[in-house]
Amino acid sequence: MEDIQINQSNNTVLFELRGVKHSLLKRINDLIGDQDQTVAEVSATFIGSHEILNPETCRWGNKVKPEDTITGASQSRLSLADLLEKEYKATPHPLLGFTYNEVIGCKANLFVSFAYSMKYSSFVSILEEFISKTPGLSLESTYLWVDFVVNNQWVAIDKSFEWWSTTFMTAIGDIGFTCIVFDKYKECSYLKRAWCLWEAYCSIKSNAKIEIALSTDERQKLFDTVSYIIEYCYHTGRSSSNIHEYNIDFQKADCFVPSDKENIFNAVMLGIGFKSINKIIADAIDKNLTVPREIIETKFYCEDYDYDACDDDHE
Repeated sequence: MEDIQINQSNNTVLFELRGVKHSLLKRINDLIGDQDQTVAEVSATFIGSHEILNPETCRWGNKVKPEDTITGASQSRLSLADLLEKEYKATPHPLLGFTYNEVIGCKANLFVSFAYSMKYSSFVSILEEFISKTPGLSLESTYLWVDFVVNNQWVAIDKSFEWWSTTFMTAIGDIGFTCIVFDKYKECSYLKRAWCLWEAYCSIKSNAKIEIALSTDERQKLFDTVSYIIEYCYHTGRSSSNIHEYNIDFQKADCFVPSDKENIFNAVMLGIGFKSINKIIADAIDKNLTVPREIIETKFYCEDYDYDACDDDHE
């Protein structure tokens, strides 16, 4: 197992740096059938996690038993990466169809930050498009740091403040490239989750390269909205600065695991503070999703367009 301990101390928790190829994520998508399942549901009821151990609190009730999941079938209940390493190095997994070395790499080269509430099918398709279109990446050579594959979802590990404020951040910087997956460009679920915002901040602070992945449809909606506003401002003389500014409120973000939220909030309060972290994340997202004005003004300028009539639709 390729756990890497970034900082040496008595209470530092190891950080898993292995990565997974997109082909494994896609194979899981093909197997689940239901395209409306969220990442959280697939992680818990197909791959296996601690959530299904208690049917009374499980979001999906008792419809799946631990032994019916990919990793729960093993008595040791490992992470998916560890299961493949332990039992499927020589022969392919009977359901997934891959051996360990075919889909798991010793170190990820793309940290994937996402909200568990997004649809799993969208998560897989957005990642495939992003990897295929990003220079320097390919589906064959890119190893993704994806939490529900490389980390053991059956157990919760109590992490120290040092882990949250240093180890986690250092590890993201060591990977060096973060892909933030948005399900929507507007009212994005990612911006409402404390884990997601903390991952974004750690990526910024560690000087990792950051890019935001959107579906083609959502990116077009963003492009159309921003182009409209710029054209409207062009004709009315209004300012078009900060036209798609994202407002971040870390204190309103939530976590499924209450202790995670408490630990993340403590790291923010004892570190940079909520006001500063909100601005840092918002600025990074705005910068990443900027649509060049010269492109919009060239392609979308229309002198006869009735902007006043449509103003209410784009506020």
